[in-house]
Amino acid sequence: MRLTESRTRAGGFSPKLAWFGLFVTIGGVLTAQFGEVGPWPVIAVICAGWALSAIALLLAIIGLVVVWRQGLRGGVAAMHGLVVSCLALAWPAILAGQIWRAPDQTDISTDTFSPPAFATTAGAVAGRGGLIPPLAPPVQRPSQDQARLMALPLFLDQQPAEALKAAETAARTLGWTLTDIAGAPDGGGQFEAVARSDLLRFPQYVAVRVRPTADGAQLDVRVLSVFGRYSPGSGVQRILNLHEAVQAVDEG
Repeated sequence: MRLTESRTRAGGFSPKLAWFGLFVTIGGVLTAQFGEVGPWPVIAVICAGWALSAIALLLAIIGLVVVWRQGLRGGVAAMHGLVVSCLALAWPAILAGQIWRAPDQTDISTDTFSPPAFATTAGAVAGRGGLIPPLAPPVQRPSQDQARLMALPLFLDQQPAEALKAAETAARTLGWTLTDIAGAPDGGGQFEAVARSDLLRFPQYVAVRVRPTADGAQLDVRVLSVFGRYSPGSGVQRILNLHEAVQAVDEG
């Protein structure tokens, strides 16, 4: 008569589900990188992968408890599922920590008193997917003070028209998609662009305005994040990247 030792089913199924959840998450990232889809399908796929990984983690814990209390086999498989599911869930855990610590940068501008207004032309609205932002950002909260102090206007020692051209060139260099360009009687002007996050290609809408000053031109930037503080990518970092690119164009 052949005797077989019982195994924990939860622990045995955990690694399979953990790997499947990890592959689903990776598939969502690849879809964002190479597929012509909007952000919501990508979010749905990635969240599904995270949910599967969370279930796999729960099954792994249950399996380990059963192995410890009842002496069943399957501890190695349960540990396998535990490790893979923890690796898959490390990303959302890191994102949650970053969101918790970071100041709200949903709608941030270098000019808090008279920020650049997003245009309402057909091309500009279409570039924003139909979104029409408010004329000015909401009232800044104290938690935004640090971010606001980092996002200051850029003053250039050149004519407004030249500064606007340099800003357009810099935006294209950064990979932004320009959706609307408008000149102004004083020689300055404004343009809008769509900037995307590196990994998931989520959009952030940028308005850049150039106005004349006594010594040259002032460049102001406003960045609107579609998903608020949950958007990957910092609005302040977008502004700083544009400043560096404009200065590089100016020096070149």
